[in-house]
Amino acid sequence: MISKFLIKVGNRSKWKKKLRSHLLKKSYDELMTLSEHLPKNYSFLGLSLRDAFLGHAGKNTDAHIDIRLLQKQLFASKKKLTVNDYGSGSWLRDRFSTDDGSYKTVIKRVNMMSWLSAKPPVWALFLMNIVAAKQPKRVLELGTNLGLSSLHIASALPENGRLVTLEGADSIAEVAKTHFKQFKHRNIDVVIGAFHDTLPKVLSKEEPFDVVFIDGHHNGDATERYFNQIKPFLSEDAVVIFDDINWSKDMRKAWKTIIKQNEICVSLDLFSMGVIVCHSGSNVKVHRRIKLI
Repeated sequence: MISKFLIKVGNRSKWKKKLRSHLLKKSYDELMTLSEHLPKNYSFLGLSLRDAFLGHAGKNTDAHIDIRLLQKQLFASKKKLTVNDYGSGSWLRDRFSTDDGSYKTVIKRVNMMSWLSAKPPVWALFLMNIVAAKQPKRVLELGTNLGLSSLHIASALPENGRLVTLEGADSIAEVAKTHFKQFKHRNIDVVIGAFHDTLPKVLSKEEPFDVVFIDGHHNGDATERYFNQIKPFLSEDAVVIFDDINWSKDMRKAWKTIIKQNEICVSLDLFSMGVIVCHSGSNVKVHRRIKLI
């Protein structure tokens, strides 16, 4: 994977050579020139992606390095958590899993959660760069996990920006909160509970969201349902990022259904992630697909 070369902020030319060797030339050229093929208002998406793959984070570089150091500490953690898992789990099933109604009670190891669930560096940088360019007042995240993506988002927010992040498991949310406190972020609100319970409440009392990151409950029907719930509460030209759009056939189907909606004026299929821009009444329709990772 390309992302393993982007863990450290270092020699850009070295990164570029390795990046070229792991991408088809067509994909590399599409990646580097994506912003030129997007409407001017949305060119920041292409620039954010290009900079992420080149290891650029601008003024947020130090924050990115600190978060990466935290992730390395979590890789070595021996801590175990008892978790009520409402999502689709992972491809690595925990042998201690037991069915319990609408969720599974599992024992999760923090080090394995870090390896399997945390964002690879390139995508964390992409997320951070989008927020830095968009400068949103309100960001919504579905799936806090250990809080690493949340930290990337919060670090790039403007002074008046806030992140509302939803997490189904209270034991995981508590770990994430310790990380937010460690980084002295006071612009993050953590909401704990199953998404189908917490999401309507959050949407009913919050201002419109400018950026949304959907990274939890990797199920196609659920993903489509959450997006349709969120859509009326989006600001004009809101950016919605979907993680793992190729996780399964039903996730792929959900992505294809979502991008056909009339409000979607831009969609980027990046294989690992999908990005859309919502603008009601827009005549602009740009759909690009680049198979990166």
